[in-house]
Amino acid sequence: MTDKDDKKEITLPEVEAPVGGGRKAVKKVTLEFELEKVLKIAAGALLLTIVGIYGYKYISTFKMPTFGTDTPRIAVMNVSEIRDEFLRQNNLKNSDEREIAKLEPEFRIYTRKLMALYRLNGFLVIDSALTFSIPSSVKIVTYIDGDALMDELKSLGSNENFNEVTTQ
Repeated sequence: MTDKDDKKEITLPEVEAPVGGGRKAVKKVTLEFELEKVLKIAAGALLLTIVGIYGYKYISTFKMPTFGTDTPRIAVMNVSEIRDEFLRQNNLKNSDEREIAKLEPEFRIYTRKLMALYRLNGFLVIDSALTFSIPSSVKIVTYIDGDALMDELKSLGSNENFNEVTTQ
């Protein structure tokens, strides 16, 4: 193939238009393009369009955080299970109500420490009584021994006083 074969010429019909005082001017428009170059550009544009469509359609299937923002992490807490384990650890599981009532302020302090740990780790904690279903990506809050909980809080740099009971 020669260069002349690659180039195609399109000749538009001659247009006669009156210019000035009745004189006719003849204009001839000629477009030249290389067929191979046009096909490459069209194929590239088609490829970019396909990649854009499929990329937009399937981008949510990847476990990518949103760009520039942190995604909230969610944890679900079953308060009654945590309370039962707290009583079991303090040997009060089968005790009478008065002994359990005496331990309630300590349980509140423990719960605050536990919530502070999850807050420092960036979790939003929701009560399991308020949920209908829990997806597998949600963390379940479990009982942590009191000493281990305090050690973990100190390692995260928490300086809160959890012994003071305050309400908002």
